Amino acid sequence: MITNVCKTGRKLPIALFITGSLTKKNRIYSHEEFESLQNMEKKMFSVYDNHEESESRKLEEGCGIPLQRFLDDTGAGSIDEISIRSIDGFESVVPEMRSRRYFFPGLSEGKEEGKEERSPLISFYKNGQPVKFYPHPTMMFGQQGLNEQNKDYFAKGMRSAVIGGRDRIFWVKGDALACNRYFSADQLFGLVQDDIYEAELLEITDEHGEKRTVPAVKVPERFWTEEIQILDSEAPLRLQGTDGLKEFDRDNLYIFLGDEALKCAGAWDGNVCVEMLEGILAGEQKAAGKSSRLLMGETPKEQSDFFIRVYQPDGESAVYYYSLNELMERFDSLITEDAFEYYNHNMDGGKGGIRKVTGRGWPVVKLLLGLPEISGLEMIEDGSITYRIFTKDTYKEKTAADGDELTAYAFMLAWEQDQRTMTGMEKGDTSKWNDKELHFENINGNTPYRIYCKKTSANPAVYKNACGIEIQII
Repeated sequence: MITNVCKTGRKLPIALFITGSLTKKNRIYSHEEFESLQNMEKKMFSVYDNHEESESRKLEEGCGIPLQRFLDDTGAGSIDEISIRSIDGFESVVPEMRSRRYFFPGLSEGKEEGKEERSPLISFYKNGQPVKFYPHPTMMFGQQGLNEQNKDYFAKGMRSAVIGGRDRIFWVKGDALACNRYFSADQLFGLVQDDIYEAELLEITDEHGEKRTVPAVKVPERFWTEEIQILDSEAPLRLQGTDGLKEFDRDNLYIFLGDEALKCAGAWDGNVCVEMLEGILAGEQKAAGKSSRLLMGETPKEQSDFFIRVYQPDGESAVYYYSLNELMERFDSLITEDAFEYYNHNMDGGKGGIRKVTGRGWPVVKLLLGLPEISGLEMIEDGSITYRIFTKDTYKEKTAADGDELTAYAFMLAWEQDQRTMTGMEKGDTSKWNDKELHFENINGNTPYRIYCKKTSANPAVYKNACGIEIQII
């Protein structure tokens, strides 16, 4: 039991945070720890990239620590896949982690001779130089075969790695919000600023008088105004703990990880302390409700270009098929426009730049609410479902994510778009950055759709050639 909390005035820059439902304990690695590493290994990797209409086949030398050592440190053991988030907002998921991967010295010639088995490496140096964003490392992977595009899995500037599902540590709910939100351990230390990943250290004292430091974040104003979108500024805010609701001072709120495994959140505002935080209630609890109108896809499979598949907990499934014509005719009342702005590292000749897309299409959540299996918005937001997006080119098929992201990041199935880039006209742009009018064009690809969401980096924000969504009811 916590009897006292106080500030230490110290901060902990985090180089890597490993967390997830498959870890026995989460683990924070500081800048100082990584900068003083010894006994690193050097390994060669063959790297194939064939994306954004360019192709490269390279050999790169990594220097670092095998991923398995970090997994063993958390008690995760052998894993099937890993989710990675980088300091610049890039997100990737690497599947089939148990599959054998190789280094092909003859990659550029297309030869398999001399291949060597290669395990994933947390690399701090590439070709003898510190990796980009050092001491945040780069994850390097071998290839399952000569033609596997393993460059897609390389994540520069890793700040967190999620093993299994995300460790949800608190929620924010209530009728004063645009939508309910759920926050996981890996998100906590990025709340202050997207490109800063650090903890403030608090000192807690237990009932035996023992003191220890715990990592914490002072919740910034942008959390209340941008992250969770409070619609009623006069609505009361209260902390929900195992011992009930408590009012608090939002200007001085800290959220900390107080248990030794770094899996449970607590809250403190300089006066009130909630040792086992469940969440923050903004206003009053929302009343659960279900739209009385069912609206499902009725297009025959062979004529469809999009699907929604819903899996029940027992494995039973239902599939609904849609076509663009059906969506535009029967689902026309759901059509809306929304703007999505994100960083794309390929813009401006590889220097990177901001791209803005105004999409016209259907909010994914509204499509789901028309299905008989989805009881209402609360079901989507409260952890009862996960989603997985499928693309025709399979580039973005990845592990399932929590359903509350669909509302939090305003996922849209778009068929038309206005596209513009801050640094100048790029291929695919329909407008100049400062054009006052929107110039919509149909999306042309392997499918007539893209799925957009309001994440800040292109990789997690754009799903080209979208062809379906899979929903798993938990």
